[in-house]
Amino acid sequence: MTQEPNESPKTSVYAIVAFVSCFGALMPVILLILPFVFAIMALSEIRKSNGAIKGKGLAIAAMVIPVAAGILLVATVFALPHHHPKAMDIGCANNLKMIRLSMQMYAEDNDDYLPDSLENSYIQEAVGSDKTFVCPYCRRSGEKYVLLPSVGGKKLKDFDNPTETPVIICRHHRKKDNILYLDGHVQEILKDSNK
Repeated sequence: MTQEPNESPKTSVYAIVAFVSCFGALMPVILLILPFVFAIMALSEIRKSNGAIKGKGLAIAAMVIPVAAGILLVATVFALPHHHPKAMDIGCANNLKMIRLSMQMYAEDNDDYLPDSLENSYIQEAVGSDKTFVCPYCRRSGEKYVLLPSVGGKKLKDFDNPTETPVIICRHHRKKDNILYLDGHVQEILKDSNK
C-alpha cells in the first residue's frame, strides 16, 4: 500500500546503509556486494513510497562508488612499476636517450666538449626533471645514473667510433643491463647468470 506524502519525505534507511556500506568496498570482496543489495532494496522502497521516501541519489551513488573504486584499484595496481618490468626497461631507455640528447646540446654550446658529469647544471636544466636521472628500478633508493669517466669532459670529435663508445651503463635491471652509447642508441645486454 502506497503512502501519500503529507510531510517532507524521509530518507530511506536502505539508501543510507547502501551508501555507507559502499565505503567498505576497499575491504574484502563480499563487501562489494552489500552496497548493491541495499541500493536495490532502497530503490524498490523509494519507488513504492510514491514520494514519501527519498534517497534515490544515495542509492545510485552506492552502486557507482564501489565500481569506480574497483576500477581505480585495478588501474593503480597495474600502473605500479614492479608489475611491469618491460615498462620500466623502456622508461630507463627513454631516460638515457633524453640524457644523451642533453649532452649533445651541451657539446654544441661548449666547443664540442661533453660535460664532466650529469650533475652539470646545463644538463639538469636541459632534461628538466630529476626523475630522468634515476632508473625506474631505483625510484626508492634514488640512485642516479653516472657518466662514465672515459667520456666525461672529452670532445665528441675525439671518439673514433661513437656507436661503440658507452656513455652510461645501467646495471639496475634484473636480467640485463642497459647501455647508452655515444651515438644515442641504447642496447640491452643480458647479464651473465654465472656471476
